[in-house]
Amino acid sequence: MNVKIAHCADVHLISEEIGDHKLYRNLLKAFRDMIDICSKEKVDILLIAGDLFDSSNIDSTTLSTIQSSLKNLDTRVFISPGNHDYLSLDSPYLESSWPDNVKIFSPEVESFPIEELNTTVYGVGFDGSFVNEFLFNEPIDIDHSMINICICHGDLVNTSGNSQYHPISKEDISRMGVDYLALGHMHKRSEMKKAGNTYYSYPGSLLGRGFDEIGSKGFYIGTISEQGIEFNFKEIDCPGFFIDRVDMTGVESEEEVYNKIYSQIKNNYKDYKDNSYRIILEGEIPSDFRVSWISIEDRLSDIFYYIKLIDKMKTPYNLELLRQETSLKGVFTNKMLNKIDEANDENLKKVYERSLKYGLEAFEGEVRINEY
Repeated sequence: MNVKIAHCADVHLISEEIGDHKLYRNLLKAFRDMIDICSKEKVDILLIAGDLFDSSNIDSTTLSTIQSSLKNLDTRVFISPGNHDYLSLDSPYLESSWPDNVKIFSPEVESFPIEELNTTVYGVGFDGSFVNEFLFNEPIDIDHSMINICICHGDLVNTSGNSQYHPISKEDISRMGVDYLALGHMHKRSEMKKAGNTYYSYPGSLLGRGFDEIGSKGFYIGTISEQGIEFNFKEIDCPGFFIDRVDMTGVESEEEVYNKIYSQIKNNYKDYKDNSYRIILEGEIPSDFRVSWISIEDRLSDIFYYIKLIDKMKTPYNLELLRQETSLKGVFTNKMLNKIDEANDENLKKVYERSLKYGLEAFEGEVRINEY
């Protein structure tokens, strides 16, 4: 028997009363889009692995909207409260208006068999901001004739590793013995992995909320059966945050600079005007090249929701002039140029040229480790 599963986490819905109304609308849209996809794909089980809400401070209108969306979904929904939306006296999860198709797990490990799907869902939730110990220390009583799924919020750690956010090691996952463990907490998506006979993954946050959450966002959807697991990542079509690099080498005018940045963004991103960008300007420009970068940024800001230009450009070194300096930099440059001139092997010459480049950048404190 095949069971169709959707797995999301870390939506971090905020209250409508919070100041950033665009973020609020985008988060709500992302959630509704996910629900629409689940409905069209006829998902049997939706797993929300923690931090559906950013806090317990959720206004009644937003809560009602979420509950109505889930009620209209002909799907079993399981929610594991996380460190942001943990079960507390003022938790929105304690409201009585949650629909019957939604199961919210308590701080005690619970199981919920679904006979018509030949599936059991296990889960547990946070009861505070911190959970310092693994919550599944007691073995789970598993019926291996059924499909077994577990959902929880937690932090993947090394063996005997520590975390304040429910530490889970690969050895812990292997001992659980379920078919699939749906995890939440890490905002960066992980590929499907396996520990023992148990598959597990983090879908990442449903929507990026800042430049620390860049790139495509969404959730996992797929099937679990006795033959195995087949999941695909479903991207949510919402505005995002992106960091990109534009090479300014060879530009000769302010208009050319503007057009190069605009064209690269337009060609690389869908619905490009609604996104937020940090554009790192790289390459070499002449020392006498003068443009108004503030003016260019202002013009681009009229097109894009948010854009910030970061200057990492360099002016080319006059090496012959530099080698004549009576300084440590001059001595270094002279020695490296001599090695380059004397090298009779092309590969060795390239090594010296790179060494000269990195050395000069080191003098200016601008070496980036990943260039090595």
